[in-house]
Amino acid sequence: MPLKSVSFLFVFLFSCTSKGVEDKSSPVANIILADKSLLKPTEWLQGEWQSEAAEVQVLETWRVVSDSLMEGQSCFVRGQDTLSKESVRLEVRQNTVFYIPTVSNQNGGRPVPFQMTFSSPNSLVFENPLHDFPQKISYKKIAQDSLIAEISGVAGGKPNSIQFKLVRK
Repeated sequence: MPLKSVSFLFVFLFSCTSKGVEDKSSPVANIILADKSLLKPTEWLQGEWQSEAAEVQVLETWRVVSDSLMEGQSCFVRGQDTLSKESVRLEVRQNTVFYIPTVSNQNGGRPVPFQMTFSSPNSLVFENPLHDFPQKISYKKIAQDSLIAEISGVAGGKPNSIQFKLVRK
């Protein structure tokens, strides 16, 4: 992946505006009311995933913490250098699943919630129309050992999407 593409990716992956950012002071923000079956469709993400790209590698790791929480880590690595890192929670709140990424140098280091809008045995879609970019995050299982993660939405007034092909490590 050329350096310009990587730079473009980082600028737009999770931009720095606070629109659609989670307010931790809200009393609702910390309530977890779990229908224990809601997180079940996401469990196929569990494990370690990596891209096949040679220049910049995407690494993603997911683990089930409880029946209402999965935790993930995602990073972009070139050689021995970590270019970007984020932590992610898949969390059940008020009988809805949320994808909640946190990137220390973006959005003031605050989490940004994306609500699950679609799930099937092979596909997950999370959306936050108030976020600048992306507004949509999706995962599609291609086979037991491969998936495509995609971020998409409108950036600079134009539709944009970036796909990451990952294989089980």
